[in-house]
Amino acid sequence: MGVILEVLGTSTGQIIKLVAKGTFEGNLEGTPPILLVIFIGYEGHRVAAIINKYEPNSIVAVEAWPPYYAGWEIPSRRENQFLLNSPNITHIRIDSRDPIKVKKQLVDLINARKLNFGSFYVAPLGTKLQAVGIYEAIKELPFIRLVYSLPKSYLAKYYSTGSGSIWEYIIHSS
Repeated sequence: MGVILEVLGTSTGQIIKLVAKGTFEGNLEGTPPILLVIFIGYEGHRVAAIINKYEPNSIVAVEAWPPYYAGWEIPSRRENQFLLNSPNITHIRIDSRDPIKVKKQLVDLINARKLNFGSFYVAPLGTKLQAVGIYEAIKELPFIRLVYSLPKSYLAKYYSTGSGSIWEYIIHSS
C-alpha cells in the first residue's frame, strides 16, 4: 500500500507539513514498492525534493540522536517538522557520531523490510559520520541506491537554499 502525500509550504519554499491525502493499493505502473530512508539534517526542502522525485511507498525519517552537539537537533526538527509530524512516516533515531552503529541499524532496518519492497533508496542528508556508516551498509547490501539532492546555493544564515539536481549512486563492493 502506498500513501498519497500533499506538500504544503510557504511562498518562499519552506515546507510546512506533509498531508496524507489517501492511500492506494498496488504499485504505480507496475513499479516495485519503494522504501526511502532519509537521514535528515537542516534542509527540509532537499528532503521534500527527493520525496517528490521518487514518490516512495514508505518513508523512514532518521534523526541523528544523540545530536552531534547539544542543541543541533532543534534546527533539524524545525526544518523537517513536516516529515516528523506525519503519521504515515516512520521516525527513528540513529547515532550521529558512530558509523559502526549506523551501518548495523541501517542493515537491520533494510533486512527487516526486504520482503515488502523491491527498491531501496537511502538519502544521506544527516551527519558526515552517518554517511560513512551508510557507505559501509551499502557495501554489505549493494542493492541499496544512494540518492542525494544538491543544494542550489548556500547561505550562511539558512545553510542552503532550494534543491538542485538529485544524484543517484550505485555503489559496488569489490
